[in-house]
Amino acid sequence: MGSVEVSLLKVVMVAPFAIYPKSTVSVRILPIAKTLAKRGYEVVIVIPPYDNPSHSGRKYEVDGVEIYNVAFRDFKLIKYVLTPLRIVGKIFSLKPNIVYVFKPKGYSGLVAMFLGVIKGLGFFKYVRLVLDMDDWEGYGGFSDYFLARSVYPKIMLDFFDFQEKCIPRHVNAITVASKTLEKRVLGWGVSPNRVFYVPNGIFKQTFSVDHGELAGLRGRLGLDNVSVILLYTRFFEYDVKKVVEVLKYVTKDLGDVKLLVVGKGDFGEEEKLKDLASEEGVKDLLVFAGWVKPDDIPKYLALGDVAIYPFDDTPLNRAKCPRKLVELMVAGKSVVAERVGQIAEYIKDDESGILVNHNDIKGFASAVVKVLKDSALKRSLGMNAQRRILKIFNWDRLVDGVERAISFSKKKDYIDEKKPYNALEVQRELELRIKNLLEENAPIEELQKAYDEFHSHLLKHGIRGRPPQGYLYKRNLSLIDQLFLEKIDRKKSVLEIGVGDGYFLIACSRKGNLAKGLDISEVVIRRLRATLEKEKITAVLKLGDARHLNFPDHVFDHVVSKDLIEHIPGADLQLHLREVWRVLKPNGCYLVWTPSKLLGHTSLGSHLKEYSLSEAFSEFSKAHFKPTAVNLYVYVLLRRTSTIPRNIVLCMIKYENILEKLLQKSRINIQHPLFYLIAPPICVAAYKIDSQNSQQRL
Repeated sequence: MGSVEVSLLKVVMVAPFAIYPKSTVSVRILPIAKTLAKRGYEVVIVIPPYDNPSHSGRKYEVDGVEIYNVAFRDFKLIKYVLTPLRIVGKIFSLKPNIVYVFKPKGYSGLVAMFLGVIKGLGFFKYVRLVLDMDDWEGYGGFSDYFLARSVYPKIMLDFFDFQEKCIPRHVNAITVASKTLEKRVLGWGVSPNRVFYVPNGIFKQTFSVDHGELAGLRGRLGLDNVSVILLYTRFFEYDVKKVVEVLKYVTKDLGDVKLLVVGKGDFGEEEKLKDLASEEGVKDLLVFAGWVKPDDIPKYLALGDVAIYPFDDTPLNRAKCPRKLVELMVAGKSVVAERVGQIAEYIKDDESGILVNHNDIKGFASAVVKVLKDSALKRSLGMNAQRRILKIFNWDRLVDGVERAISFSKKKDYIDEKKPYNALEVQRELELRIKNLLEENAPIEELQKAYDEFHSHLLKHGIRGRPPQGYLYKRNLSLIDQLFLEKIDRKKSVLEIGVGDGYFLIACSRKGNLAKGLDISEVVIRRLRATLEKEKITAVLKLGDARHLNFPDHVFDHVVSKDLIEHIPGADLQLHLREVWRVLKPNGCYLVWTPSKLLGHTSLGSHLKEYSLSEAFSEFSKAHFKPTAVNLYVYVLLRRTSTIPRNIVLCMIKYENILEKLLQKSRINIQHPLFYLIAPPICVAAYKIDSQNSQQRL
């Protein structure tokens, strides 16, 4: 086997909106993605371009990061379901190790909710779901702001508030952009071990500006021979009246001053600023640059002699991680700002900027005048600001927090970095080897040896390159385990074929059942014996083959198998079912869970035959069982282990046949998560009936 390098984990990032016109993707998501890509991760950003429909369906790459805009159509209410489903479908097709969702609201929040439901149903459980929060989205924050301006209907804002409070409780980890958000999330009862502080940052770079071009721009804006106060803003963080009052006090001490406003508000704040400035007699001191292209921003920032950063003390502002402040500091600007929230994390007072108390207008104006009068102070503050941001708040450093959030554990736990090893390819080869041995009817000793090697590999390297926590080696009961447990009465005898992690067997024993387990792998049996000893559980474990059960006749009330019969050669299934029939007591029940063949092949090679519901019923009926279907989704919703009536089962079989024909004729992606609802896995309770009554079959 050749030596092949192993890449690190695959990360799919879900953006809340398009790259343009909003800035979150370009100033937070993309820098994190590019830094992870530099560290060897495979990174894809999936975007719902509802605010920039011209990007619908477009795909491109930026610095090693693949960006995929899902198709978007503005179909009124349907878009709120169709768009997130398209994103989830793309995620499934990419087969990531980590899904990293940005913002717990809107489309990205719906994606997180869908994935949470799918994981709760037992699918996608090997994928780590991580959430990023960079704003206070619900009431008290942006929802109040939007409500006051009638941006969204109240019912939508109610839903945003629900999303923000619900989603963080159901993800594996959370990254937060500010200390206020960190405190808020911890207040909801989220474990501190799941919360990681990752403020906004910058790449290690400085911006050079052509002095000739700068002089020309200064002349065009009418800023020659004056001191320039820079306001780089979107306006919503403060009342513009504060800016006018600061400017009025500054002009009392300094004559030749102008205020350069770079940026544009969403609700006509510029006009309000002009009106207030006109009332105070300082309108002529205002220069509006408006919205500026990102590539031109450094030139406009370079025009400022001092930058002001007004910031009202509100929950929304305290939770914000002001990216524009970072840009000002890395541009080497001396900044005067209000001491609110995250601003005090970025600026060290009197060293890398000047902090003033909230609403201290005179103090604010005095600090501005102080900087403008002292060129040495201005230069020192600007240099220290740039140095502080590049040293402490550079993405190469900040992404360490992201990496801790997305990591399952230390990489060395499941990737041997000293010895290049293609874990996925090895797993594929082991599964194909087992398949060949089963098809060739190889001796049991040879088959056991192959399964031991397979499970040893999975315990060391995980499932498909993913860590061992999950799938065969999970740490708790799955929904199907819980359903089967509900169907088994106390003090009944139970045989589980293919014990895997053993947690179902342990749960049966704790319930008071006489539990026994059979597995073909000695590695699995040995591992489970150690677990039983640790848990102080008494259960009988045997090494054996599902086609030849080495137990006496009529000894079990229930036999259970999960993800087993698809690994048995089709020609041997009846042999297996006859053996189960033999060891079951009269009226005993065989509980079976197996993937539907309509979902396509769900293994790398070891699934020999997958079944539809009708095919499964036919096989059980041939072996003199009376099969009934069990509805997993009724159990999930109502916690009731309802058996589906016979006439409904017949309808399900007809529906399945129609669906199979449609799939054969269409190009539908059957790996889409919606198909786990349309074509759920097969869940059967098959009852042992007497031979003379076996004519009553479906």
